[in-house]
Amino acid sequence: AYEVLRSLVGSEMCIRDRYVWCGTKDGSLYEVDVENLVVTAVRGNVHAHPVAWIFRSGRAMLTLDEGGKCVMWGDSAGERAPQLAGNECRQQRAPDKQTFAALIGDELWTSSGPVTKPGSTAVAMRSPQIRVFDPSGSRGGAFSLLARPLVTPESAGYVGAVTASAVVPAMSNLVYLAHDNGFVSVWDRATYACVLVQRVSPYAVSALVGMRRFLWAGFRTGYVYVYDVSAEPWVVVKAWKAHKDPVIRLTVDPASLWKVHLASSSPLAFLSAR
Repeated sequence: AYEVLRSLVGSEMCIRDRYVWCGTKDGSLYEVDVENLVVTAVRGNVHAHPVAWIFRSGRAMLTLDEGGKCVMWGDSAGERAPQLAGNECRQQRAPDKQTFAALIGDELWTSSGPVTKPGSTAVAMRSPQIRVFDPSGSRGGAFSLLARPLVTPESAGYVGAVTASAVVPAMSNLVYLAHDNGFVSVWDRATYACVLVQRVSPYAVSALVGMRRFLWAGFRTGYVYVYDVSAEPWVVVKAWKAHKDPVIRLTVDPASLWKVHLASSSPLAFLSAR
């Protein structure tokens, strides 16, 4: 099991109970029992492209590859966790070459662009293309929940590629998306309308997480900023140099009760905050 995990460095992983699901660049999926240190299942016949994302949705697992193939394993509301060796899966197709994906609630949000190819439309060149899907099929309709991709308002000007997402608990009806040119766009989860595009920095926003009424943002400069997004305009509550390298992830510990624990990580360091 150790050799398998070591060989999967740089690939996508997701924890399910005591099991780790791992996706490789050749499209293979591994299920590893980290308690007993054994590989419990291997599937090499599901994805033909590198596995780029693995998410947990309730009791279900979702795998998405670079070719756009999306596989939902099990039932998110089911009584038992899915087994990689089983055949209980639902396959769907999203556009290929998506550069961002996140599971927000029971919805899969993905994004690509903006594009720079000659002949592209003005909208495609100034805004990322944001798509929303229903991977579980719980709504009884089509896999794609949108007739066309979402784009930022023209008045916002050029808005870069999506890099991260967050939901702030105090404003749980909104989705916050970070962009690689210092913008944060805000979207209504019910109507999918863009309600705000905020420039927070000239540098790329590389990580986001929501805590209470605060939006924590990590930057490629290694800085972490905390914004009170319940205020208008947003108020910077705190800012500090957390890492020498880019902040690649911000995570809230869901098990913390009396004090909220938040961790930031860079390629070479890990920091915990309260």
